[in-house]
Amino acid sequence: LLVSIADVSDVIPFDTIYLNAMKVLRKASLLVKTDIKEQDLLYPACHPAVKMRFEYLAEWESDSLMTGTRKSLPYIHCIINKHQYLASFTMYLRTSLKYYPQHIGCLFQKDNNGKTAIRSAIEKH
Repeated sequence: LLVSIADVSDVIPFDTIYLNAMKVLRKASLLVKTDIKEQDLLYPACHPAVKMRFEYLAEWESDSLMTGTRKSLPYIHCIINKHQYLASFTMYLRTSLKYYPQHIGCLFQKDNNGKTAIRSAIEKH
């Protein structure tokens, strides 16, 4: 429900419905800020089909943009390696720049080998 991707051509109405459900859960304290990290909700929401949910979660728990990891890699590095790289990367970068302009978003976060996100993105594409 929170980050599912509907298989339809016009995803905005579905994203809106799911976003509204998240807001209801939050208001009822059934979805709390710590759930974003503990349930790893931000990373799978970084997809154009669920853009509103991604932005909502990122606004609520912006720390996850810089501290979130998956398989011990910062989210940005995982996104660079995704199939739908460009759209998800653009979403993530814009959002991280909004909350962390002093860090130039998350472009200089390093992976386990010491490679920055910007270097990985340039080498891959």
